[in-house]
Amino acid sequence: DHHVYAVHRVTGEVLWRAPTGGGILSSPAVADGRVFIGSIDGKLHAFDLETGETQWTFATGEPIFASPAVVDGTVFISSYDDRVYALRAADGSKLWEHTTGGDVFSSPAVFDGTVYVGSDDGNLYALDAATGAVRWQRNLDGRVLASPAILPDGIYVGSSDGYLYALSRTDGEVLWRFEVGDRVWSSVTVTPEGLFFGAHTGFVYSLENADA
Repeated sequence: DHHVYAVHRVTGEVLWRAPTGGGILSSPAVADGRVFIGSIDGKLHAFDLETGETQWTFATGEPIFASPAVVDGTVFISSYDDRVYALRAADGSKLWEHTTGGDVFSSPAVFDGTVYVGSDDGNLYALDAATGAVRWQRNLDGRVLASPAILPDGIYVGSSDGYLYALSRTDGEVLWRFEVGDRVWSSVTVTPEGLFFGAHTGFVYSLENADA
């Protein structure tokens, strides 16, 4: 219904609801007393955590399907306008933007000063969190809609080419890949027991976590 809801975690009571101008596939991020969420109206919305009042909005050129990441006062968000944005969390002012070669459905993941995000152009990008400069990019032979899972020793992300990839954080080198035979749009969940992800094969996969 184009709204964001705050619900009491014990009783389920609706505490507030706030409107956006479109449907919402994005998951909210909460930081510094604000709720950040993208909408198909093409805007990133920032709401007051306690009241639901709109604090600011930032308009991109196309719908936002991705979920924002908030780190050290900066909000990172991707949009179907081919871009990744860094915004000041306090007021929504733009710090930088980077243009990829395709729509960006993938949600950004931030680790140790680097933003990792996939694009429909088939690349996984590693961007400097402070400037947006490209540290490296790796072509994965298919649209990258999944959001990467980042660990100190590697990155795990699926591709539309039917593989799950493990990449080096340093330079994006492919450490290994696992073939499932159909699109891997699911993001990976990493636990001490293993790596878990779904694919368009209709199966959920579990792999040993030897490299994590």
